[in-house]
Amino acid sequence: MRQSDPVNTVSVIIPSWNKQHYIEETIDSALGQQGVGVEVVVVDDGSTDRSVEILKGYGSRILLHCPGENAGAARARNIGAALASGTHFMFLDADDVLGEPDTLSSLVGALAGRTDRFAACPWQRLRLDGDDWKRYSPEKPLAPPGGDPISAWLGNWYIPTCAILWPRELFEASGGWDPDLAVTNDEELMIRTLLRGASIATVSRGEALYRYFESGGTLSTTPSRRLAAHRLESVRRIAGEMADQGLLPRYAHDLGRKYARLSRTYLHPFPDLSIEALSEADRHLDPTRLEGSPLHRMMARSLGLARKERISRWMAGRGVIRRAPPSTPA
Repeated sequence: MRQSDPVNTVSVIIPSWNKQHYIEETIDSALGQQGVGVEVVVVDDGSTDRSVEILKGYGSRILLHCPGENAGAARARNIGAALASGTHFMFLDADDVLGEPDTLSSLVGALAGRTDRFAACPWQRLRLDGDDWKRYSPEKPLAPPGGDPISAWLGNWYIPTCAILWPRELFEASGGWDPDLAVTNDEELMIRTLLRGASIATVSRGEALYRYFESGGTLSTTPSRRLAAHRLESVRRIAGEMADQGLLPRYAHDLGRKYARLSRTYLHPFPDLSIEALSEADRHLDPTRLEGSPLHRMMARSLGLARKERISRWMAGRGVIRRAPPSTPA
């Protein structure tokens, strides 16, 4: 641990699984932060490559914990948080990078000692271009479109974990990551925390770099029934939290649109899960606010999205119609 500020210490918590090619850059970017005390906590999640050998080379500069089994990133993050001693938490994946040395100090400053909000810094993606990882804009503003982060997060807006700093008290009050949701639970945690009254403080200084792999390069981008089912369950848990907080009427239509998009994208290869999501969408969507072609809106209002989809699949299976790619809006 390096102590630059005896009051504010940031525990950078890094879950690591088979990231031998990236882990050094990640850790070095954390150790190189200036203006705050930094504690780097690495939880190796059962790596089978050279990751542990590399990590042990850091000696006392990091706190290394090796449970010896692959239990998933959510459990690794929660374990890291339990081991951490900092006043603030940054959850940095083992292939992401803090791009500027004042990133953490800027985030701590934005919180100004408050524990009812988290701070977010500018971020960019890292994408492989030939043999080099190059930065490019995610085309997602740091401020939520429309001004409401819950509504925006239910849409196509988000902030990756590597760009967010948590006060310790806020993270502990949130309950942490849900280990039953595999790799799909960043969104659920953030929306859950926002629904419970947290807010976002943004900074213009500092930078986080979120490494992006093409489809199939990570668990979160590899289609599987397990992942699809967890995505659906994640949205259901968000709906449950909304109901608990008395906020479901306010966000019902946004939630319905979320279910509909989920059906048309991640769940499309799994017809039964896709229909489940559309049935949930029908429960929440405001029929007067449906989007799409006039025919789509008319059929969705009269039949519901789930029944409309069943009929479309039946007709496509008999060659009556030719199915278009899954892009029908809600």
